[in-house]
Amino acid sequence: MNWIKRLFKNKDFKNEVIEDLEDNEEETLFILNHYEKNKEEVKKWDSNNLLTRLELDRQNSYKINFCFIPKNQNYKNVRSYIQYLYGDYEKWQSLRQHFIRKQNSTCQCCNRQFKDLELHEQWSFDDFDKIQKLDKLILLCKECHSIAHITRHKKEPSKIDELLDLYCLYNKIDLSQAWKDFEFHEELRKKRNEINYQLELFYLNQFSFNIENLFDCHTDKFNSFIYKFSTDNKDEKE
Repeated sequence: MNWIKRLFKNKDFKNEVIEDLEDNEEETLFILNHYEKNKEEVKKWDSNNLLTRLELDRQNSYKINFCFIPKNQNYKNVRSYIQYLYGDYEKWQSLRQHFIRKQNSTCQCCNRQFKDLELHEQWSFDDFDKIQKLDKLILLCKECHSIAHITRHKKEPSKIDELLDLYCLYNKIDLSQAWKDFEFHEELRKKRNEINYQLELFYLNQFSFNIENLFDCHTDKFNSFIYKFSTDNKDEKE
């Protein structure tokens, strides 16, 4: 830059410094604006993200998917959000009853009817903008819900084998592919373990919620609430 040369010539370079700074600011704003307009394409074709996205797209055809939540996101979910916001989880139960009526008490994985069904949160993760997005809620029986959260049974090898067999059955794949899927999600979770994601819960707006912004689930206030919530719900880590 010209102003650097002027440093060594001991000449007045104040005006050029200002001009260069203004030019740099304009360039920075241009780059940021360009990124905002094109970040979806940038994310889509990023080499670190492409293979992961392709594999997740392949697994979207499955009846049931593994749900391995990153460490920093444990208990940061719809149920805890509702209980934090409203002081109870009646709205969560209302959501569950809505899906039970809508699906005629039928598990959306095994297609069997049950008196008692659980509501499963299906998430996607944006590692660029650090957003954990609620894609949908799915009605599952207890057994099929255990498939999604199979890592809760890591200390029970026989239970893992049982759930993997069901995972193969419902997704029409062999055991070798099931283990590849398991390892894929474990590696993905490890990569994401140290990231603090914000929650995008706009999906809930179709159920009379009024959510306009991302939810920062890592504030001191929410973390204090989560500590108590997790103590009361030890079996629901993910």
